[in-house]
Amino acid sequence: MHIVIAEGEFADHLGIRGKIARVVPGKTMRISFQYTEYDPLHPYLIADQFCGNNRFMRWGNAAHPSLGDIDLVCARGNKTPLRPSLVAGN
Repeated sequence: MHIVIAEGEFADHLGIRGKIARVVPGKTMRISFQYTEYDPLHPYLIADQFCGNNRFMRWGNAAHPSLGDIDLVCARGNKTPLRPSLVAGN
């Protein structure tokens, strides 16, 4: 499954109802970033939250979108229940 995150949509994709959260665990995902100015932390945040057991198959390494694709490929991890403190917004 290929998910493209456009500039300004990062938070929407991380949400509980976001496209990434709806991917079935075990499914391979390619997540691409279409940014004019790239935040190198974003792939790490997605990988930490959604990629199971650090099963990366590929990691885009362009320093800037004008220098090539910025994306990651990994297997979607199992859904983990939110801790009660997170559900309550703490």
